[in-house]
Amino acid sequence: MPRTLTIHLPTLVAAVLGAAGASLGDLRTVGREVITLHSKSLCVQCDATRRALDQAWLRYRVMDLTEDAEAMGYVQSLGYRQAPVVVTETERHWSGYQPGKITTLR
Repeated sequence: MPRTLTIHLPTLVAAVLGAAGASLGDLRTVGREVITLHSKSLCVQCDATRRALDQAWLRYRVMDLTEDAEAMGYVQSLGYRQAPVVVTETERHWSGYQPGKITTLR
């Protein structure tokens, strides 16, 4: 009876990247612009935006508007009054959960 070999692809990729001194996180973000997600805790649209960014494998950082007065001032200077606010390196920005705009960043 022939033997079969089962390979778990994520484990294989992680092993290859680890041998090269990299991580899966490095692979996810190669060649992508950095995105800033201005967010608040207990914000449904903020959580949905974070999940959409994760699913699109986009690199982003989170600024908590409830704890960072400077970030809050910046968001207000852009004219926004509700979270989340997404800002890209190329100064594109929008407010609210907008998955269609997130897919254009890939």
